[in-house]
Amino acid sequence: MAPPNKKQFVSLPIDLLDEVLVRLPVKSLLGFKCVSKSWHDTITSPSFIKFQLDYVTKQQDESSKLLVLFKETAAHGFQSTPSGRISITKVTKHTLSTLRLDGLHRPIDDLGLSVHSPSYYTVGSCHGLVCFRSENNILICNPSTRDYKVIPFQPKNRTLSYYVFGQAPGANDYKVIVIINKFHDDGRQENVKVHIYSLKKNLWKRASEAKGFEKMCISNGWMRSQRFVQDDATYCLCRRNKGGTITRCDFDDETCTEIKVPDYGYGRPHLETISNRLGLIILQHRRLQIWMLNINQGEPWTKIVNICLHQEVERPFGYPVAYSNDKILLIHKMRSLSWYDIRTGMYVVEDNRVELDNDQNSMVCIGRWNAMVCIGSLVPLG
Repeated sequence: MAPPNKKQFVSLPIDLLDEVLVRLPVKSLLGFKCVSKSWHDTITSPSFIKFQLDYVTKQQDESSKLLVLFKETAAHGFQSTPSGRISITKVTKHTLSTLRLDGLHRPIDDLGLSVHSPSYYTVGSCHGLVCFRSENNILICNPSTRDYKVIPFQPKNRTLSYYVFGQAPGANDYKVIVIINKFHDDGRQENVKVHIYSLKKNLWKRASEAKGFEKMCISNGWMRSQRFVQDDATYCLCRRNKGGTITRCDFDDETCTEIKVPDYGYGRPHLETISNRLGLIILQHRRLQIWMLNINQGEPWTKIVNICLHQEVERPFGYPVAYSNDKILLIHKMRSLSWYDIRTGMYVVEDNRVELDNDQNSMVCIGRWNAMVCIGSLVPLG
């Protein structure tokens, strides 16, 4: 039987066409918009965007996920002035790239993003959108579609700010919540103020009250990590030298509630999404713990992993950025990636030590990578 021609393929029934297209990577879907007007209208329709989002959200393997890498490189060089003096120049470069989570050995895909800011830090990801923040703006990007938006925001001096990103499903909106802890000139703390940005409306507003967000303001602490999970909330881990707190942020109600942290002893905690539930990964000297949050149950946390690390595992062990199929993806010294298999207690050989830095030039470069995982989606920015 002869293969169907292009005209026959393009005129597939709409239901069958959706089932075929939803299984393709976003990069292919963007190219297939040019096949015909009907394909373009299908792929860009809100119903298909939601259908594709629901499909990839339910996938448990690495094929539907991207590792988003945001690199800040400070390059120093020497330059002669007209008077004959030698001056030191500094150029800060930002690079946004992606890697398929199921193939770290593949080439890094540079998204060609160009932004200007002293430093960017990861905030979080939700439904394929990733959020970064700097001293004077917020960056929201869909790395699959390569769309991004820079939102000016610069807190005043003598403030300590915490940023949270997630979805308000009731309003079909995505929001950034900024909790600002202000101080008097003499160092005394003022009231906590909350600013909320709506991506759908492209507007900032100031909350009339803190609504629990003051729990995230820890003295001498910082936001460690956050994850958006399937109960339509973003969970945030705030750390300090001893102890910390986990908070659940509801973006529809714009409220925040505190959750009891499990008694894990000491170590470096990290929030992660495991089987569409919230997990807490604890890295200790030679021990690994993984806890799972139980929604609406008597005991809030269950320990599912408690193992000693293999003696061959080098130190430092690395910082976790993803969890999938009993493997933890680690970033080492902000410069290399590798999978660690919990079952065998060893690094996965085929993806062991993927080096991120290969730049060679005459200037002194200091590179710092921020990494987070997101799904590949068609969700637009607004």
